[in-house]
Amino acid sequence: MNCTTPNDLAIILPIYNPHKTWAVELKCNLDGLVNILGTDHNIAFVLVNDGSSVDISNEVKTLQLIFSNLTYIDSKENLGKGNAIRAGLKEVDANYYVYTDWDFPFEMNSVSNVFKVLKNEGVDLVVAERCSKYYKALPAKRKMISMSVKMFSFLFLGFNKYDTQAGLKGLSKKALSTILKTKIDSFIFELEFVKLAIKNNLSIATVCVDINPKIQFTNFTNQVLKKEIVALVKMLFHVR
Repeated sequence: MNCTTPNDLAIILPIYNPHKTWAVELKCNLDGLVNILGTDHNIAFVLVNDGSSVDISNEVKTLQLIFSNLTYIDSKENLGKGNAIRAGLKEVDANYYVYTDWDFPFEMNSVSNVFKVLKNEGVDLVVAERCSKYYKALPAKRKMISMSVKMFSFLFLGFNKYDTQAGLKGLSKKALSTILKTKIDSFIFELEFVKLAIKNNLSIATVCVDINPKIQFTNFTNQVLKKEIVALVKMLFHVR
């Protein structure tokens, strides 16, 4: 981890096989986010490429010329979202951390709201809660996974309070040490993380979030679905 003065906030953004105009969209989103958060905060961005099969290096170089506070991690192998987020969190030192997808699937003020609750209420973890409008917009397979995880968490892990798979969370230093102990590399790592947070008695708050009207969801392949099912089974035996 960097030994310099920590940033106020570090935002971790995993990315995998983005569409052609992704860099333009990310620039607009980062500009909008800086505008919402204000210039009085020292913000670091960490973009983590999770083994994309398309070359995004030229776009990244352009983005880094625009955003001097943007760090890039390039994984040559597709290891999964959980692995990508942990790699990003290890890369930068900050007082607070937020992670979400590079294309910001929620309204831009959602990140700001998560940060405000994290900082002002002094909690360890802020979990985003998706509204019904979000679920209606999800592709069938992604909706199936989300609903299955909710049922799984209730039946086998004993809790159903948090929307673990929302993909937007805010972390304190204490929560950082907890998430770095997670082992699962796929999307299901978030369920493992929240379960560990509860087990370790971290203070948790929730923030309601709404869908970004510009988001373009992709559907999961059957191969990804199989990986998520395997991860759920591992969760049953290893996270109690």
